[in-house]
Amino acid sequence: MKRIIVLLVLLSLALTASAQRVTWHLGAYYQTPGGTEFRHLGGYAGASFEPFFPWPVYLETGLGAEACGTLKGAENFRLELPVNLTWQWEPAPLFSMGPYAGVSAAYNKIRQGGPDFFTWGWQAGISIRPNGVYINVAYHSDMLPYYDTGVKLSGIRVTLGICL
Repeated sequence: MKRIIVLLVLLSLALTASAQRVTWHLGAYYQTPGGTEFRHLGGYAGASFEPFFPWPVYLETGLGAEACGTLKGAENFRLELPVNLTWQWEPAPLFSMGPYAGVSAAYNKIRQGGPDFFTWGWQAGISIRPNGVYINVAYHSDMLPYYDTGVKLSGIRVTLGICL
């Protein structure tokens, strides 16, 4: 698993080295529970690279940090590294939108003495960027079950942020 993560990071770095345009973004997100009672609240910092210029295809990556738990309190801390491929249609100079899809690796730290563990996930959604604002609506799902519950965490994630 470590080799796959290293390979993804190296591939991302190689593609971003030739990028013609870079956009940085910061945001916060909330993810609804999808089949579980877990709710996610987190922050995100990332960048969009345009290695395929002049085509409007971007490689997006970043780092998300979230608290995940039930309404009774946080039970899990999670660091997430997503890698997405997105197509952005730009009908006006300060407005773009388009679909994206990708994979993510996540490190989970359980608060009540459970073991730490890694998991993989995927996401697909739409990104809208009007005048420096960053809005994403996506479906996120883990590929592996959460700890010993046998349930895969999933749900609709809404991200609101700014483009720098």
